Amino acid sequence: MIRSILVVLCMLALLLPGAVQATAQIPDTIEVNGEKLPLNTNPLSAHLERIGWAPPEDTVASSANWRGYVARWRIDQDQLVLASVTIAVSLEETKELLPTLFPDVARVVADWYSGTLVIPDGSQIRYVHMGYGSTYDHYQLIRVEAGKVVERQAMDAAAFAAYRAAKFEAYQKTAEFQRDFADARKNGMSKREADDFLRSFSAEQYLSH
Repeated sequence: MIRSILVVLCMLALLLPGAVQATAQIPDTIEVNGEKLPLNTNPLSAHLERIGWAPPEDTVASSANWRGYVARWRIDQDQLVLASVTIAVSLEETKELLPTLFPDVARVVADWYSGTLVIPDGSQIRYVHMGYGSTYDHYQLIRVEAGKVVERQAMDAAAFAAYRAAKFEAYQKTAEFQRDFADARKNGMSKREADDFLRSFSAEQYLSH
């Protein structure tokens, strides 16, 4: 996933100089206990990478949506269920892709996904114009294994910051981090930019372990 984002960054750098250094992303959404919330995790990415999906030619590109789609999810019977996948085809119009991506499947359970869903469910306390870098005063964390909910946590901003810092520190000691950091540096980022980029955009990876 990180390598795919780095490729997009390079393309955007050519088209929109200066814009790619700081771009907040439009999140997926998730319904939990009847409440629609932003989802700072992208559970669909692993499946799309596995099948070699790329945004259709009529997709309207946006630096605020580097993945090219917006998905809508819900927690239903302790399962992570995909309800909708849309792309923008104009400033006002979207196209639904779920029947194309999962033909003849009435209820799409994300059995390909194992990881931690990061769900801000409080008020924004600090805006960061980079990925999912903004912070909130409360979070829900839902750990999923093969599409099934196995653990739920709720924490305030301070607890989440400590939790995230510990997870990122552990990630920095891995070969995966060294590879992604080297890729970021090769694409023109300074050491600090590469570190900040991975802290934001690889959160899905390191928070899931």
